Amino acid sequence: MELITDNTIDAPDPRWNLLVQSCVSKETVTRKDSLGVTYPGVSPGLPYDIKVNLVVLRSTIQYQLIESGSIVEITIYRTWNGRNTAAQPMIEASVSMFHQDWEWQLDGSETVRNWDKHLTPLFSNSTPTRTGIQSFLEEVDQIQGYLSDSCKPFFENLKEAPKSAKSF
Repeated sequence: MELITDNTIDAPDPRWNLLVQSCVSKETVTRKDSLGVTYPGVSPGLPYDIKVNLVVLRSTIQYQLIESGSIVEITIYRTWNGRNTAAQPMIEASVSMFHQDWEWQLDGSETVRNWDKHLTPLFSNSTPTRTGIQSFLEEVDQIQGYLSDSCKPFFENLKEAPKSAKSF
């Protein structure tokens, strides 16, 4: 659980722990969203005197590309206004791509980097025929193709669904 607030908190109120513990437990049921994907049925409980404006359930999966080591992260966000999570959530998704070496390559605020036009300090996998940034953009294009291809069956099923089926 992540607590987001407008104020600085040195030590969270112990009641926040109760709220967090009430959201997910061993008895948590699995729910299915409007797309047919299962997720844990979070439900903020006690204490009820803490105002909850938004509940966001974030589900993330990461894949590492063998050749380059780049990581593709796919995240699904299910959002409810307030505490009541019984209704269907609003669903959003994001796709990120990064490399685990970027943290240490960019670490060290005392170092002045020589950022050339190919961003070599960040994309160091250059070859004689292509720059590191070109290689990265080719990977992005490849991942975009994989995602597009994997979605085709889903959208084909939507086209074939009966007119009386619930749409979103």
